[in-house]
Amino acid sequence: CDTANNGKEAISSTQIKNYDVILLDVQMPDMNGFEVAKAIRTNSTSRNQNTPIIIFSASTDIREDKIKECQANDFIGKPFRPEELIEKMQKVLTLKN
Repeated sequence: CDTANNGKEAISSTQIKNYDVILLDVQMPDMNGFEVAKAIRTNSTSRNQNTPIIIFSASTDIREDKIKECQANDFIGKPFRPEELIEKMQKVLTLKN
């Protein structure tokens, strides 16, 4: 498990290491989670172009088209129960394999 202090660090990490799943908050310094997800998907130097991405947000009005536009796999609202996160992760990891 790795953490990033901002969007640029998150993108940089995906160029160095392979991840099983990427969790991104919408509210991040310098880039939002949607921008980071899109950058990971479109960056040819990313080692994680096909890694499942789950977006988090405290906002409940995130539209599904916004998730699709940034090419994330799923969304989870905050606050959430740990079981919800586990279910989402199992879902995206099953689709990956």
